[in-house]
Amino acid sequence: MKLERKMHFSKDGKRYHLRDQKIMPKADTFLWNNSVLAHVTAMGFSQTQFMQPEPTMYSHAPQKSEKAAMAPEPQYFDHHPGRFFYLKNHDTQSIFSAPSMPMNMELDVYDFEPGLSDVRWTAEKDGMEVVIQFALPYGDDVVELWKVTVRNKKDEPQKVSLYPYFPVGFPSWMNTEGHYDDELGGMLAYALTPYRKLKDYDKVKQMKDYVYFIAHVKPVTWEANSAKFEGYGGLRNPDGIRHEGLSCTEASYETTICAMEHVLELSPYESKTIYFIFGPANNRDEVLTMKNKYLYPNAINDAVEQFNNLYEENKGCIQIQTPDETVNNFINHWIIKQIVYHAKTLRMVTDPQTRNHIQDTMAMTYLDPGHVKDLYKLALSQQSINGEMPDGILLTEDAELKYVNQVPHRDHCVWAAFAIGAYLDETNDVGFLDEKVPYADDETPETVYKHVCKGIEWLILDRSERGLSYIGQGDWNDPMNMVGYKGRGESVWLSQATVYAMKVWLPICQFFKDHKRVRTFESIVQSMNDTLNHVAWDGCWYARGFNDDGEAFGVSTDDEGQIFLNTQSFGILCGAASGERLDLLVNAVEERLTTPYGVTLLAPSYTYMHEKIGRVTQKHPSTAENGSIYCHANAFYTYALYEKGYGQKAYDILRTLIPGPDEHDMKQREHLPLYIPNYYRGAHNERVIGKSSHLMNTGSLPWIYRCFVEGLFGLKGKKNGLKIEPQLPKAFKDVSLTRVFRGKTLNIDMHQKEGMKVTEIILNGNKVAGNMVTMEAMKVNNDIIVNCPLTK
Repeated sequence: MKLERKMHFSKDGKRYHLRDQKIMPKADTFLWNNSVLAHVTAMGFSQTQFMQPEPTMYSHAPQKSEKAAMAPEPQYFDHHPGRFFYLKNHDTQSIFSAPSMPMNMELDVYDFEPGLSDVRWTAEKDGMEVVIQFALPYGDDVVELWKVTVRNKKDEPQKVSLYPYFPVGFPSWMNTEGHYDDELGGMLAYALTPYRKLKDYDKVKQMKDYVYFIAHVKPVTWEANSAKFEGYGGLRNPDGIRHEGLSCTEASYETTICAMEHVLELSPYESKTIYFIFGPANNRDEVLTMKNKYLYPNAINDAVEQFNNLYEENKGCIQIQTPDETVNNFINHWIIKQIVYHAKTLRMVTDPQTRNHIQDTMAMTYLDPGHVKDLYKLALSQQSINGEMPDGILLTEDAELKYVNQVPHRDHCVWAAFAIGAYLDETNDVGFLDEKVPYADDETPETVYKHVCKGIEWLILDRSERGLSYIGQGDWNDPMNMVGYKGRGESVWLSQATVYAMKVWLPICQFFKDHKRVRTFESIVQSMNDTLNHVAWDGCWYARGFNDDGEAFGVSTDDEGQIFLNTQSFGILCGAASGERLDLLVNAVEERLTTPYGVTLLAPSYTYMHEKIGRVTQKHPSTAENGSIYCHANAFYTYALYEKGYGQKAYDILRTLIPGPDEHDMKQREHLPLYIPNYYRGAHNERVIGKSSHLMNTGSLPWIYRCFVEGLFGLKGKKNGLKIEPQLPKAFKDVSLTRVFRGKTLNIDMHQKEGMKVTEIILNGNKVAGNMVTMEAMKVNNDIIVNCPLTK
């Protein structure tokens, strides 16, 4: 079998197949519901967090663990938490584990099958097949659903034992224990949330500190004690499995596991299935509730069907058919899953950063516009009367600003203009601007329009004497915390973003006949762009900023961090870069930042602490904000290129963010084309360039989706209809797509044709004058032909 056949999408594009366990052991996917985020790998490792109300994990390595949210670049090791199943043949005493780890033996057949709504694995060795399916229930319940089928593929009877192994770890220095509970019919562990303060006792009482693991059939033997299970053989050759039956030993303030033995006698070609549930609970009654609700044969299929329906209901405003199967599947299915996860859960935190809250919501504009308004109003309700937005949006009454949200950043007022501007383009729902929202420090409500205006005006006031935005302890780049902490440092990027926010909002001010603001914004746009070109242009690109001592950084004379991507992207968007500057800037990005895996956030990466810039310079070179291929920043730049008509260059970058189908590309990234990661490694170390962060949280999604809808296919909403200006890449000579727009369906065929000078649009058989298809001209269902000049 050829290698490429071992890595491919299913025919409908809703499932992927990785058929070789050695090709990409870190290949991964994620599942989610309203309360749970599960990150699983091809080898069977798993990180699963749930909200109570802060992110918490219930399966740990054998050590004391701190609470943590998902982090980039997880490091896997034998005892990393996972969901594993050992299978022992009673006659031969041979053992293998599925999906692959912990024994990691070479299998006869292997298939990692991540789907939109579930994950499946197939592992076969010596005629015995184990098929595993995992899903989460739709809704709020914190429980994992597992289905394991063991099949005898031989022509003679086989007696085998199946041993599921789900670790709990040693998460509490106060109390960790586990045992088999006869009444529940499964394993029950307990790990008390550690606390010291009396006032925390009432909170701890509400925590889900029990962990249960129950099968629909009673096990023959069980094990809660990790040391007893492993013995001298460790997880790769556990003594507990080598012996006749597990020892049925409890864990008493010891590393705790949930392991059981199920003996199966299988006739030739017979299969038997066992269903399991695994999760945390507050008490035994809750465990019984979960057991009664989910431990039945069709539970996992019901969950999959409900999530499939959710994705079908939110399938996006475009469905595309291009010559690139990977792009088709990603845009039609997989980015939709990631967008819905972000918008429905807001990254599984109770205080999402304001920029994240707004942009994660923004992406749903193109899937379900009705979903976004309440979330925007929630954000604006936490704005101060002076226009300043908070660093994070509190989602619950008890939520507090934590971690990075306790560090003041100056950029949070720009995002509402971008997001609500995009919402208005797509929907023309100008009535939303008249809806009233109170302030955090003033209950007198004002319109959404005035809230956004006040945010922009706060940015205008928060500028230096020469008119550039202060950076304080950071802007979009969170760890750039020492540029302006003395109160004098300036952000070139935030200055550009402020100008772009005004440019986005100016047509809305004009709609409201807000003439004074129109004049003010137009004047400031011009003066700020003049200042940017006078003081921030370094000859071929824009500087990143000026520190408290007035020294420029992100310039050619720096030894590290000479050029930053975001100031080039927003230099284009704000309108400062035009003519020769625009060409020089684009060439500089191509020469200094572009790699085969995307565009790096800065170059060269910092390798030592720069105390006038901050902790970003202490991050490992080419990771995160220190020179990685940061997908959010790549999306900004791609969008900016489309805005200026650089369609081919834009697509070339956009395509690098989606792995494959090239075998070498995916193996180097260690990433499947199932979601956009937070970043890929940058160019500092050639050995690991392009490696995925394997973190599914990213602000890039609305911008990437817009790049396809409004940039590549050129289908941008305007007040009176749909503007059609495609920028098809050379490889897309003929494409078909369906565009849903304001209740209308448009079936569109686009063709690049030799000899054409201008784009021709034919709506329902009639040629359209210009590039605007008005709402009045559209039927409920429409057929559109778009003939374009050849892309150069």
